[in-house]
Amino acid sequence: MKRKDKVQVQTMSVADLTSQLRTIGEQIKKMNMERLTKPANNVHEITALIRKVAIMKTILHEKQQTEVVS
Repeated sequence: MKRKDKVQVQTMSVADLTSQLRTIGEQIKKMNMERLTKPANNVHEITALIRKVAIMKTILHEKQQTEVVS
C-alpha cells in the first residue's frame, strides 16, 4: 500500500472504513474460491488485499480508541 493510500485511509470515517473492510473481505473470499477453481492472473493480489485489510483494521481500532477517550 502506497503512502498516499494510507493517508487516504486515515482520513476516512469509521463508517466508511467498516464498509470498505466488508467489501474487501468479500472480495478476498471470492478470490480464494476462484484460486481453487481456475488459474490466477496475479497471485500476489490476495496478499496485497490482506495487508490492506490489516492496515485498515489498525487505523479503525485507533480511531475507535480515540473516540472512547474523548
